[in-house]
Amino acid sequence: MALRADVDRNYISLIELGKNSPSVRMLYRLCDALDVRPSDFLKDVEKRLGRNKPVTNDSPKTS
Repeated sequence: MALRADVDRNYISLIELGKNSPSVRMLYRLCDALDVRPSDFLKDVEKRLGRNKPVTNDSPKTS
């Protein structure tokens, strides 16, 4: 995957170990290397974390 995403394999290892967090830009590169849409990836993360509540537009209005 590191080769496909054009990043150092040690960087991938640090992400896997939870010692580093990818930027949004890097997340897109990694998803591209995995042939996964970033939105699908994040939906799966939300599901695994138990945060798959429906999104509503009930936010308070500001003037």
